[in-house]
Amino acid sequence: MKNKFYTKKEMSEHSGLTPRTVDLYTNIDLIFPEVANPTGRGTTRKYSNKNLAELMVAKKLTDNRVPLKEIKEIFDLLTEKKQRNRLDPYGEWGWRESNLSARLYIYRHEDEILDVFIEGRRPRIEPKKYDSVLEINIERIFEYFEEG
Repeated sequence: MKNKFYTKKEMSEHSGLTPRTVDLYTNIDLIFPEVANPTGRGTTRKYSNKNLAELMVAKKLTDNRVPLKEIKEIFDLLTEKKQRNRLDPYGEWGWRESNLSARLYIYRHEDEILDVFIEGRRPRIEPKKYDSVLEINIERIFEYFEEG
């Protein structure tokens, strides 16, 4: 599947989300079509492999009852920390053996997200700063691209 692009319908089919949800996530800038993002009637957005992986992570988060507002915050934090590119199965982090144990860690204190990481094992963070950690297994996302 390397260097493939996807339409909204294909994104929906691969992710298990509805086309309307793909549109919503694009319209609120949760995902940004990296291949083509035309505007207007009769145009087709084109999404990258990284966009599909992002969509799959967003679905895993919603499946774990993380609200859309917090998913946006998580993705923004990943972008700020320059870790969002780790979701690109063919990018700078790329396909690596350690991706077979890839996890998304979300550190929280009360109702606030303190930090997020994408790592093979839990990063060390001072325990007094947070009161809970949500650990999301994202290894299957990388396996999906390797099999395809």
